[in-house]
Amino acid sequence: MSRNLLTLSLATTLIGGGAHADTPQVAVDIAPVHSLVARVMEGVAVPDLIIQPGASPHEYSLRPSEAAALQASDLVFWVGPGLTPWLADTIETLAQEASVTALSKLDGTVKLEFRESAVFEVHDHDDHSGHDDHDAHADHDAHDDHDDHDDHDDHDDHAGENYLEPTQSDELTLGYYISNQLDFAHIDFGVRYDRIDRETEDGHKYDDSLLSFSFAASKQLSDNLGVSLGLSSVEKAPSAMELFVDGDHMVTQLHVVGDDSLTAEKANNIDLTFNTAASGFDVELSLFKNSISDFIYLNRTGEFNVTADVLDDLELEIAEYMQQDATFEGYELQISRSINVANGSLVASLGRDYVDAQFDQGGFIPRTVPTRNLVSLNYSGNDGLNWLVSLKDIQGQSKVAANEEATDGYQWLDVKLSKGFKLSNTEVLNVSVFAKNLMNKVARNHSSFVKEEVPLPGKNIGIKAKLSF
Repeated sequence: MSRNLLTLSLATTLIGGGAHADTPQVAVDIAPVHSLVARVMEGVAVPDLIIQPGASPHEYSLRPSEAAALQASDLVFWVGPGLTPWLADTIETLAQEASVTALSKLDGTVKLEFRESAVFEVHDHDDHSGHDDHDAHADHDAHDDHDDHDDHDDHDDHAGENYLEPTQSDELTLGYYISNQLDFAHIDFGVRYDRIDRETEDGHKYDDSLLSFSFAASKQLSDNLGVSLGLSSVEKAPSAMELFVDGDHMVTQLHVVGDDSLTAEKANNIDLTFNTAASGFDVELSLFKNSISDFIYLNRTGEFNVTADVLDDLELEIAEYMQQDATFEGYELQISRSINVANGSLVASLGRDYVDAQFDQGGFIPRTVPTRNLVSLNYSGNDGLNWLVSLKDIQGQSKVAANEEATDGYQWLDVKLSKGFKLSNTEVLNVSVFAKNLMNKVARNHSSFVKEEVPLPGKNIGIKAKLSF
């Protein structure tokens, strides 16, 4: 079978130059796409990554939190069925109300030959401390994106300021990945070498060589109990923004300053997952710990700079990219049960996720996502009628960094009803009615720099029709 690897460019269409009250919930398939979309959404929200690092995109089993993120999305960006053929039906089922973009089908997408032995890309550390509140910490072991794509001249739209000097980035990547079923377990192993060179037009430079390893083993211990263990040591170079930025970022209302003396991060990660089926219940528990040397983060200083830009006498808080050792640890728990009912099936699920993110020398990491509890009922009818009721209990976040404010918790209720109508052998009409934030709660995303100015959307009720032919 012929396969292609894609090199992509993404237009800045998600978030405009100003803050919007109706911030979209965005899901993406793989890490390179996540890196691009995250740059567009920077400071307002962070997209959810569906396929986790170290996993082959050609065959992947979604975690409960990843399925929930896809289900909650307003926008979905994915490479397309050529890379992840199994994801097409999943998007169709879980993200019926979302606007879906297959990047491989866009004009201007350049396709390169796929290299079978390549280690798959993984995503940016910002996902540890910058998730949207609907994200379930599924990206905790994904602190290793080397594919930042910062060589383009982005950030030219920040009210006319020279936010980031044009930067030339040259990156060489060599990788090897192997997957094999042995007698005692299924084994995956990957190794990757990166050579990174970055230079701005005014002569600031960064260069480094990076080496990363990943190992995973999974085994079915019995008919109803399985376990998997993941270990990795990953080095990540600072992005062009983290190194060279210096200017007013009007979307986040910050004056952001980079540091060209930043060094590469090194993350040592461990992930242990158990799954079992007993008495009609399916249970999955994932435990993780990431120890990151020289973790890069954006620190709000509490000092202010007066901008001389479009808005006269506007005071913007100064934020500086810094680094120190940090540790992320936590868990994901999902309990579900499927029940056969008249003319269909009903799946009830209960989930909880938690992450603790602290600097090794003391203090909390900025914009760490709060603990979340999830309850859902999902009915799938044999006649094409489906409905979903989901309730999210987002707890307040009081573990805050210096110059950061705590965020109150909230409850978020979504309801969706959909029905498919077969018009002919080739035509199907899907009609859905949805209600988001049905209780009309005032809710704020703790990971957003503008959470006070831009709360999450209020009650949103709509109807959508989709014709497939």
